[in-house]
Amino acid sequence: MLLVVGNAATADGIFVTDDMPNAEDVGVLHVTPNAWYPGGSAPTVAIAAAAETPVRLWHPLPHAGVSDEGDALRNALTAAGVSIDFCPVVTRMVRAVLIDAPQGRLAWSEPPAAVVMSATEVEKLLEGVEHVVFTPRWGAWSEDILAECIRTQTPVSIIGEIPPSHPGWSIAVADHRQFAAANLGEVVMRVETCGPQGARIVDSGGDLTVPAERVEVVDTTGAGDTFGGTFIGAILSGKSPAAAGRVAALAAAIVCARRGAIPSLNQLTIGRESRSMTIDQSVPLTLDQRLARTEGALWGQACGDAFGMPNSFLKLPVWRTSMEPGPANSPYHAGYEAGRITDDTEQAQSLTIAFEHSAGALDANIVAVELEKWLDSVGGQDSLAVGPSTKRAMAALKAGTPVELAGVTGVTNGAPMRIAVVGAWAALNDYTFDAMLADVEAACLPTHNTSIAISGAAAVAAAVWAGIRGLSWNETLAQALVAARWGEERGTWIYGASVAERIVAAVELAVDATTEVDVTRVLSEVIGMGEATTESVPAAFAAAAYAKRNPEIAIRVAGNARGDTDTVAAMAGAIAGAVTGAEGLPKAWRQVVADTNGLDVTAWSRALVRR
Repeated sequence: MLLVVGNAATADGIFVTDDMPNAEDVGVLHVTPNAWYPGGSAPTVAIAAAAETPVRLWHPLPHAGVSDEGDALRNALTAAGVSIDFCPVVTRMVRAVLIDAPQGRLAWSEPPAAVVMSATEVEKLLEGVEHVVFTPRWGAWSEDILAECIRTQTPVSIIGEIPPSHPGWSIAVADHRQFAAANLGEVVMRVETCGPQGARIVDSGGDLTVPAERVEVVDTTGAGDTFGGTFIGAILSGKSPAAAGRVAALAAAIVCARRGAIPSLNQLTIGRESRSMTIDQSVPLTLDQRLARTEGALWGQACGDAFGMPNSFLKLPVWRTSMEPGPANSPYHAGYEAGRITDDTEQAQSLTIAFEHSAGALDANIVAVELEKWLDSVGGQDSLAVGPSTKRAMAALKAGTPVELAGVTGVTNGAPMRIAVVGAWAALNDYTFDAMLADVEAACLPTHNTSIAISGAAAVAAAVWAGIRGLSWNETLAQALVAARWGEERGTWIYGASVAERIVAAVELAVDATTEVDVTRVLSEVIGMGEATTESVPAAFAAAAYAKRNPEIAIRVAGNARGDTDTVAAMAGAIAGAVTGAEGLPKAWRQVVADTNGLDVTAWSRALVRR
């Protein structure tokens, strides 16, 4: 557990002026539509770090209802998974005024909240804590916490304001001007941020420069804290300094593209500016580790498919907590046994066979052959288990239509629903991002050779690929957006809402939900859970985001919504399961699915390793 501590302003008034007036002049401020924004160094650091590692926060927070900014800050912290149970509660917002002028930035802040901690409170605060990060401002409270850290030999780091006293920092992150003005003393890793020039990381391993991500800067408030929190969280999660620096640079760039330190939680995790960013981890997981995560992705696919099967397209679905049979009023799955998978997972198995028979890159003609075999096995064109785009394409193929033309009208989710194995294959066999995307296109081509379907499939495959490789949620979403935007330029162009932009919007809506019932309503009524790729793929990402990539929760909320519940739950389960491995899915679910379908996920995972 990482503990982030601080005591500074929690609301920022950000104003812009064309010139700084003289004493006798009147200046003109350009006030933004919402002049006050939630902020605070420690909360910003905590939210950024929580994308990489579990975080506890100690920082005075206003009572609920004191102000809109205070409530927004509490909501953002809670949604990010930051523990705020130890935060002192105060009766007012501490506000800061920031004025940007051509000459630079001027800042004023109210005095920090007055808080006193007893020795017992300090000891409880540090229980279970493995690392402490100090942020502005320094005071008696910080001296008390620091003394306890020294007594318990808990590693300490610092972001921003460097105090005159120090015990020797593990990591120090500050602006180059703050370093120049401070007597730093002993530090294991020094991270000097230099704005658009990037950051410099100095430790026993050498001197490394991390370039800044290119972005149109709107406001730099919170960029340094976001960089520092993300960097330290990434280091504690096991990333190398180079990898931690890259993901921290991405997070800081996203914040710079919006007004305020914490414009919204969503913008700290995905950001629309990631159109050309492809983040990767410099130290990949071992094959055994990736196989374990692959099993999680495949179990997530199969369990999500089977769990969502009974509610698929019911007008009034029942809230379910376990695997149940297809009800009599099911339009597609009446009479299915509890735990029965559907076309989502069956087609994923067909893709696995296509990989085994392809000599190099995935061959679209072999994909078509295997899908035709599957279609025949489930009753052909008369089967209720086949989606509309796949039926049309398979009929065209049997009539002699070339494989590249058969799927030129397919915009439904038949390609994204089966695509998880493409991401898994690429992750297990050390494919590059671009090579993985080429296989995505081949997997889509026979039935869904359109910009919309390829975009959605690419996003899901990229998320599974990233999860199996050990990337963070921040990195995973960035990769998925890059892949989705790549897909928009592939296949036959057909108008539709941008899958990438709808993922951004869907995740933002989902993380604001407070309960599983609430997020299920959002999935059903706002984001949409229909067969359209533009609905179902964003819904799957929204379910995974709400669940913080816990596949059981992701599957439960998607499977209890209205619409194409089996497909959305299968995609959400694969995205989340790629992080947790099989243990993220209830054992009872796995047992029922294995028994009902004769499914051996360990063997399936190993079949995805090229021989």
